[in-house]
Amino acid sequence: MSPDAAASDTSNRMYPAFLTKALDSMRFRAGFVLSRLKWNLLGLSMGRSVEIYGNVVIHNAARVSIGDNSTVLSFTVLFGSGGITIGRDVLISSNCSIFSITHRVDALERGLLFRKTRLMAPVAIGNNVWIGTGARVLPGVTIGDNTVVGAGSVVTKSLPAGVVAVGVPARVVRRLDSTTQPQ
Repeated sequence: MSPDAAASDTSNRMYPAFLTKALDSMRFRAGFVLSRLKWNLLGLSMGRSVEIYGNVVIHNAARVSIGDNSTVLSFTVLFGSGGITIGRDVLISSNCSIFSITHRVDALERGLLFRKTRLMAPVAIGNNVWIGTGARVLPGVTIGDNTVVGAGSVVTKSLPAGVVAVGVPARVVRRLDSTTQPQ
């Protein structure tokens, strides 16, 4: 192949590393732009720089609010019928579930249909909270600021600010001192 033919052949051209990196970043960011557009159309209230990864399901999105710089990772489900408020700088890891709706315990005893026994209780998640992979948060729970919920935990009762909680049901295993909390 002549040098002129090789110069005009673009199929084998190597792109500079910075260009490849920029294109990959744009493709990654474009996914978040489309995700934001979809959730805005469904009524989800979102702050600045919110990232919702793929395969997240939000039921009744108009009753869910997510604060600035928060992230919801893949395969997470939010049941927002009773209202869910998520603060700033929150990380909700993969495969989590947050419920703001449940059913009366005595529904079967009373012979009632499940759709007529719904109970809704809002969930509030404070600022700077990390919810570990596979955790479950049940209706009526408030999670305080600067709190960590361990992977696989089931939060059945409210948690105070500045603690680490783990287990089924989740219980506080230690307090975080103010020197370890980001400002």
